[in-house]
Amino acid sequence: MIKSGEVSDQCAIASPPGCDSAQNMPKSKEIYKNKVLYKQHALEYGTKLVGCISQKKAGTTHLGLPVFASVAGAKKATDRPATVIYVVPPGAAAAILEALEAEMSLIFCITKVVP
Repeated sequence: MIKSGEVSDQCAIASPPGCDSAQNMPKSKEIYKNKVLYKQHALEYGTKLVGCISQKKAGTTHLGLPVFASVAGAKKATDRPATVIYVVPPGAAAAILEALEAEMSLIFCITKVVP
């Protein structure tokens, strides 16, 4: 079982500021910029984003969205059945599993070359 908040870069429809797993990887600044850009484009397009997931940054905001500690917590607070995951490839499987454990009905995972 995945511990709540173990996957830090998953969203209840948007990803949080920074990815804990990406901070130790090469090009993490580039990865971070791309994730923020994806969220900004979604917001500009009119997508109704409701919150972000980051155990370390829970209780703060990012791009005007509340940051939650876990997917389950975000689902409970927002009553939304969908999640979009912006994560580095090594974290993709764990992020998807956390969303499944939170019983999200619709899960989008946006990453390249999932191992």
